[in-house]
Amino acid sequence: MEKLLFQSDDQLFCLDLEFVIIVDRYEKVKNEIDGIKLIDFRKLYSQFEKFAGEEIIFIGKNDEVLGILVDKILKVIKTSEISPYKNEKFMLEYIKGVIKISDFENCYLLDAKKILEVAYEK
Repeated sequence: MEKLLFQSDDQLFCLDLEFVIIVDRYEKVKNEIDGIKLIDFRKLYSQFEKFAGEEIIFIGKNDEVLGILVDKILKVIKTSEISPYKNEKFMLEYIKGVIKISDFENCYLLDAKKILEVAYEK
């Protein structure tokens, strides 16, 4: 399956491409996204109060759309091998697993469905 690889701080994360609607520079679209929920990705896993978003990933299913502000969108990767996540670096309930990018780098696969569910809880 294809995944969208992105960076936040010095960590690599990815999302299933099936949930990705569009990606863009935040500065380019910030005045056009009224009514769309936004989250700063850093706030999901760290204590940083600093605004993260250089770029924005819009994810969604059905009528639910969410903008996720990230530091940098890197590329689309293809992989089918996903290892379990064992809370190695940080506690984050949205991690589905770990994908090996290279001998020295891992990427954390996020559960886009769960992120959307939490964002749209009533």
